[in-house]
Amino acid sequence: MKPMNISKFVTGSAIAFMLTSCSGQRSTEEIKPFVICKERIEGHFNKQGDVEETPGPVGRCSTNLRKISTHYVAKDGKIYWMRQEHSRNTHCISGTGDASALIYNLSPACLFSRPGQYDAIEDRWLKLVTQDSTAFQSLEDTSEPLTYWKKDQYSHYAKDANHVYYKHAKIEGAKPELFAVFFSFGTDDNWRKYEFSKSEDEIFVGGKPIGKIDLNQFTPLKPVRCPEHGLKACAYVPDMESFFTAGN
Repeated sequence: MKPMNISKFVTGSAIAFMLTSCSGQRSTEEIKPFVICKERIEGHFNKQGDVEETPGPVGRCSTNLRKISTHYVAKDGKIYWMRQEHSRNTHCISGTGDASALIYNLSPACLFSRPGQYDAIEDRWLKLVTQDSTAFQSLEDTSEPLTYWKKDQYSHYAKDANHVYYKHAKIEGAKPELFAVFFSFGTDDNWRKYEFSKSEDEIFVGGKPIGKIDLNQFTPLKPVRCPEHGLKACAYVPDMESFFTAGN
């Protein structure tokens, strides 16, 4: 009788066991994710006390953030605009049936993980806004009942005793006591990407001044040929709904 190659049998059985283990078929218990949080802090104060945008290294997430609103946080006496992204990384692949899955599932990340194990990843970007003060407040805190996209626009603004901010940038020329967010085109969420605000007679779009314009007299033009000023699709748009659908 031909002798059996025990080493090949054991190796093959072990690989099959590990692949089954990685696919999550051996256990139905709830698996808690391994949390990975990375943070980048950008900006610093110059000698004049103004904010300068400078890149910062990526490190572990801060544990001493004080949440002010959806996007504004305080840390070590400074206010930051925070953007977050959440993602998920699975240690093992199941159900693909190709060689790439085999190679991936033989990686240490898969072989030494529990069945169904995955990483919950959070990435944070903190951009310096100003010094922390009791006067700083987000405009998100409004008692006015609003639709979801209007609430989101309010969350992009904040003010203190001297300045108004759009996200992380100071709005030049805006006075805190006279500043207001407004929606010139009503509840039509096609206009949600355009963020209008004002201070006295000065109008701002996305925190940038556009002058003293009476938006009550504003009517969007329906382009019939490409005017070459950045519209994504501008040839023979039949109506405004199609205009917005095209991504403008």
